[in-house]
Amino acid sequence: MTATTSTLRLSLPDGSLHVDFVWQQDRFVHEFVLPDGSRVASVEGTASQPWPPSPPLQQLSRELINDAYAILGVGAAGQSHWSISVEISQYGQRPALKFDVACRSATPQWLGSTYQLSNQLRWDVAADSTIGENDLCVVQPTGERAGKTLRWGYWVSAKQ
Repeated sequence: MTATTSTLRLSLPDGSLHVDFVWQQDRFVHEFVLPDGSRVASVEGTASQPWPPSPPLQQLSRELINDAYAILGVGAAGQSHWSISVEISQYGQRPALKFDVACRSATPQWLGSTYQLSNQLRWDVAADSTIGENDLCVVQPTGERAGKTLRWGYWVSAKQ
């Protein structure tokens, strides 16, 4: 089932965190929701930005894969195409939401996933990714960018 106007949710089994994908204007935004109700949102762009701060996701579905739910999505901006998968995973001993993001573009000027800062979340990145925290939390791919598909990955969990 592809969602275009509803909310899709994926929750960690221990109840410590879930992510809601919500349709806003021309794309899905997502928010991490903690047990106390506080929310940490992705930072999104606009329809006029070819290089938005986060992937412009226009189609999402919640799928049952190997007896577990995952959220799969695609989107486009300018001449670039993004894909995302989000699944329940473990990072070390902690339950976490695992994000795997990719973008295919001839000459990307900027790629990454951008979030509001929160001292309630823990971020761990894959070997092909970097993370920076100034005014925002930004996860980006590493390596040469021209003419190929670039991937970046990260796990998000609630700080205990």
